[in-house]
Amino acid sequence: MVHLSSLQAGGPLEMTIAGITQLPFRCFGGEVWVGSGQSNMQFPVGKSPTVGAYNGVANMDQEIAAANYPTLRMYT
Repeated sequence: MVHLSSLQAGGPLEMTIAGITQLPFRCFGGEVWVGSGQSNMQFPVGKSPTVGAYNGVANMDQEIAAANYPTLRMYT
């Protein structure tokens, strides 16, 4: 286990754990936000193939083209 002082937000940061051998790795620093809840929290940006389902955002093509979030991670 290791405890680190607060890191500046950003990355990827290069870190090395040194002992008998060295283990280099890259990580990100900053806040972690977790959103959880019911299935109705998940909506696609685009249109759904299901009839009567959520129809996506009004400016879907522009949102997809402008999306540039290299540090965003999504886990399901």
